[in-house]
Amino acid sequence: MRPKFGQRVIRVVLLFLLGLSLLLAVAAYASAGPSLACLTPSTGPAQAGISSRAIVSGGRRRCYLLYLPAGYDPSRPSPVVFALHGFAGNAAGLRSVAVWEPVADRENFIVVYPDGSSFPLRWNIGPRANIPSVDDVQFIRDAIADLSAIASVDRSRIFVAGFSNGGQMTHRIACRLAGQVAAVGVVDGFDAGMLDACAPSRPVPIMAFFGSANPLAGATYPAWFLRLMNVSTEPEPTLPANAIDLWLERWAARNGCRMPAEPLPPAGNAGGIRYRGCQDDADVVLYWIQGQAHAWPGGPALPLLGESVSDINASEILWAFFRDHPMRESPQP
Repeated sequence: MRPKFGQRVIRVVLLFLLGLSLLLAVAAYASAGPSLACLTPSTGPAQAGISSRAIVSGGRRRCYLLYLPAGYDPSRPSPVVFALHGFAGNAAGLRSVAVWEPVADRENFIVVYPDGSSFPLRWNIGPRANIPSVDDVQFIRDAIADLSAIASVDRSRIFVAGFSNGGQMTHRIACRLAGQVAAVGVVDGFDAGMLDACAPSRPVPIMAFFGSANPLAGATYPAWFLRLMNVSTEPEPTLPANAIDLWLERWAARNGCRMPAEPLPPAGNAGGIRYRGCQDDADVVLYWIQGQAHAWPGGPALPLLGESVSDINASEILWAFFRDHPMRESPQP
């Protein structure tokens, strides 16, 4: 007996909804789960172009994408930029947003895009995204060691730049891994828990970018959404309105910089300040971008997170900063 027309319609609708759910699940995994290239990691010496590497850190399998520029020469040590994605992002997503590789090809440096952990992927920064069993600082240390074993790395020129939750992680790396990382850059994120609990082993040059139209600044979220994102529902500590200014002042003080800060020359919608006269030339720089939402400056806007201003390119500016700030003392093992 053939199904009635109404039953057939219901089946078609149910199949459509099932297919749509599967597509959404695949899309969510592709954007917020481990980078798909990590399913088939490379082994042996690194080659020019993009590849993936898998290592064990803290008893967990961890992955990073690796880009070696076309002009990579294994006989010459190369600088390295570690680029850290934001919460619910992944290495492949940041690779498409930050557009580091044209700069790397021109300037001949290596780019490393590590994946965070858990799901959605994140970096272990508390209290909200905290994963007590994961040591992401150790993961970056282990990734540096792994990279140094397969490629020719200039250990005095290893840099880290992170976006959002990755910017928070970058801040923590500056505090705890200053013996291996020469300079850092953060975009729309710093580790508020390290505002006063940061004790780097040496002055660390730091550059930051923040936008005036970030829709996540001061935002609150319902408990159901936090549970869906697999994060703590505990309230986050309240930060003072001038938290970014205080953060920069703390870094300027740690680096022994001359006070007060100098204004940066305006560049389109961007302005800011710079602390100079620092110990070991460890400058502290802030770009404040009018109209910039939660996005990588110079990169595309992200869905639901507002506009991206194209007046400045964070990757270009960060590289110029990094290039001028190698580590002056011997890196720690």
